Amino acid sequence: GGLISSTATTATLSRLGALRPSQISLVPAIMIASTIAFVRVGTEIFIVSPSTFPVVALPLGLLFAFMIMLSGIAFYRSKDEVIEVTDEDQGSSQLKAALVFGGLFAAILYLTAWARLNFGNEGLYVVSLISGLIDVDAITLSTTQLMKNEILTTDIGWRLILTAFLSNLVFKGMMVA
Repeated sequence: GGLISSTATTATLSRLGALRPSQISLVPAIMIASTIAFVRVGTEIFIVSPSTFPVVALPLGLLFAFMIMLSGIAFYRSKDEVIEVTDEDQGSSQLKAALVFGGLFAAILYLTAWARLNFGNEGLYVVSLISGLIDVDAITLSTTQLMKNEILTTDIGWRLILTAFLSNLVFKGMMVA
């Protein structure tokens, strides 16, 4: 789930947790999905702009290592629990998610350019914070594209991506709660 959408995975598992509150082992699964999302984001950055990857890899890698540690602790604490998933519990409409992502990506690309033009780099942090609540991929891809085209420095770019990622983690925590 983390390779595709850790936010969708979190929503699905949170819904399962609400239906079956005794299954607290869903928490490590959510944490692992969020941790694996770092691999997806790193891959996106590497594919779009290999030259910026080394600059972004260190800060994202440090947070990735921290998340691995937290996921390991959560997994160890719940390793003896069993999760039961039925056919009714499975997610639906992959096409709808793809269309929503496409629209979100276009909107964030536009909003990022608009915010930078009107508010400078400070406006980009607000865009990153807000867009990260819902999805990390769109802001990652648009920011990486701006870094690749040297419209945005890599120093600011990795901070924007990290801001979106942390915002997304907070959002997923609220979703679980």
